Amino acid sequence: MVIFRLYIKKVIFLGLMIFIVFNSSASSLQDVFSGKAELIESLAAGNVEINYSYNNPDDLLLPFKDWINLDKSKFVDEEGTITGFFTEALSYIPYPDSIQDKSPTEKNLQIVNLLRAVSTQEGLTYISYRKGNKPAVLITKSYMVDRVGSRKKLEDPVLEILPTKIIDLVYQSDSSFFGNYYQYDYTIASDIIYIQVINKTNLAVFGIFPAITKEEYTAVVILQQLEEGVLVYSNAEIINRKPIISILGYKVHLPSAIARRWTAVHNWLFSQMETLK
Repeated sequence: MVIFRLYIKKVIFLGLMIFIVFNSSASSLQDVFSGKAELIESLAAGNVEINYSYNNPDDLLLPFKDWINLDKSKFVDEEGTITGFFTEALSYIPYPDSIQDKSPTEKNLQIVNLLRAVSTQEGLTYISYRKGNKPAVLITKSYMVDRVGSRKKLEDPVLEILPTKIIDLVYQSDSSFFGNYYQYDYTIASDIIYIQVINKTNLAVFGIFPAITKEEYTAVVILQQLEEGVLVYSNAEIINRKPIISILGYKVHLPSAIARRWTAVHNWLFSQMETLK
């Protein structure tokens, strides 16, 4: 997953974990999004829904509002000037026949193993605005390391027993920010997988021009098992950075760029799920 990190207060995090424990019974898309027929139809068709407006929290794609505490004040200053933004994505992935009848724990084990197969993200493509809205390679290198700064490639791990907490360090090089290190924090509870990813290095456009400093890009990914598939929700918050930046006369619309990456990551998850046995 390209760059993920969640920054929340301890009280909020504990509240989220309590919510996960008591709201983890399987349900259908119709149950989760009652009254939103167009959204249900779009998700069922395999589309990735994208939103990068934080002006109206009631219009968020959140399946369960308790998952994220969106504080709009973080994105504007005292004069109302926009100083940050929020981007989210939502998709639904039907279970392959091979795991349809497995227990929630067995499903989570297999899903966690495919999520941690970060080397399979090498060559991942996305729609590039700079290249005329055509497919372009997004991630050129992706592998686990044992410490920040190391370039020694570790093999993708495969678990046989599912723990409740996992921490991974990943090196990734992408087309916009070049090489960076990220910390992936997994929390697994019942039929939910909750992922925080912390960017451990500053993100610079083309690896030269500072765009997002360390820990000012925040994100989360949540995978919720439903009756016949997995609901995948992701979001990113960026503070102290205007949505549009100018580099050498070239304007970069950061919310759109991140949304395109969310789409690529969700589509990667689609393809990964198809490999489960």
